[in-house]
Amino acid sequence: MSLLSISHLTIDRGAKLLVSDASFSIHNHEKVALIGRNGSGKSTVLATINDGIASKAEPIVIQRGARISYLAQNPAFNR
Repeated sequence: MSLLSISHLTIDRGAKLLVSDASFSIHNHEKVALIGRNGSGKSTVLATINDGIASKAEPIVIQRGARISYLAQNPAFNR
């Protein structure tokens, strides 16, 4: 069963296209990695996916009861 499913995700930042029409699923007990060069948009992709999960926006579907956590690259801590 798929915990997270993403269909036809496209992310651009101005003139820079980071992701074009990406589709994938993450299933129970799978381990995944997002790899790329510095500045290639890995954190932006994860933040976009996280925002889509939080807002329940298409094309992101999360299995009922699944819990996904995300720690921002530069988190704002209360002092």
